[in-house]
Amino acid sequence: MKMLKNKTCIFQMFIAWFFLSSVFILPLNAKEILTAKKFSNRYLELVKKQHPNIKVKRLDALGFKFTSTKTGEFKAFLDNAYREYKNSPDQITSILQRYVDIAFSANKLTKLVPKRDQIVPLIRSIDYINQIKKLTKSAKKENSLIYKEFVPGLVLLYALDSPKSVRAMVNSDLNKLKIHNKELLGQATKNLNRIVSNGMKRQGKEGLFAVTAGGTFESSLVLLDDIWNKKNFPVKGDFVVYIPARDQIIVTGSKDKKGLAEAAKFAKKDYQVAPRPLFNKPLIRQNGKWIIYKK
Repeated sequence: MKMLKNKTCIFQMFIAWFFLSSVFILPLNAKEILTAKKFSNRYLELVKKQHPNIKVKRLDALGFKFTSTKTGEFKAFLDNAYREYKNSPDQITSILQRYVDIAFSANKLTKLVPKRDQIVPLIRSIDYINQIKKLTKSAKKENSLIYKEFVPGLVLLYALDSPKSVRAMVNSDLNKLKIHNKELLGQATKNLNRIVSNGMKRQGKEGLFAVTAGGTFESSLVLLDDIWNKKNFPVKGDFVVYIPARDQIIVTGSKDKKGLAEAAKFAKKDYQVAPRPLFNKPLIRQNGKWIIYKK
């Protein structure tokens, strides 16, 4: 791998929720922004204007269930959209439009025939999986997510990548793809390598690094065995990483006291402000495997 050039059907009741991505939050005076209810009302006005035949049921201040003969039934939750708006209130128009597009394009993806070269691996928290299970407690077995434990507290979740979004894989996709569960990791990491190889960049120096890879697959980089070498990451000791959010990965070495302290400080701050925090514990790579690092 050429690394670091200094770099259908998860069922429709929750698919749109899966795609609402994250941003950082900055504290603002509550008087300067709309309430969650008023913000979601603006979103709903836009939905009804662009999709006049849609039926809507409000679930809570930031959640809706949509139904129509064309789209079927699916849910959309605006928690991250609202956080993004609070961070940039003057961008409300573009934020609302983007999240309408995300919700309705994500729902359409469930009808597409999956392809093997779309399979990608995602690192997610067990809390995330439990939230989806709660939303989909009545789901049939064919609509169950495909995942396994990565380390305690984190899971490896299989998904399907597309130009506009990413959706989780479910059991029924295996039959459509004619692929066995045992083949998934090899196929997924091969595809991930292809997707990120030209856009991956390393930032930092003196044993403390951050890696960017487009904003979607940073946390998944721990799955690419070929990149974890001292040429790519000149650190002291074994590789230690923090993945406080889905789009962040911080790298240092187990024998670098200063690097470990700085990495922990940055990770703690990022974990606290991320709208969808991922993991607040460091991982260490030993004998080709990642485990939780116990200092």
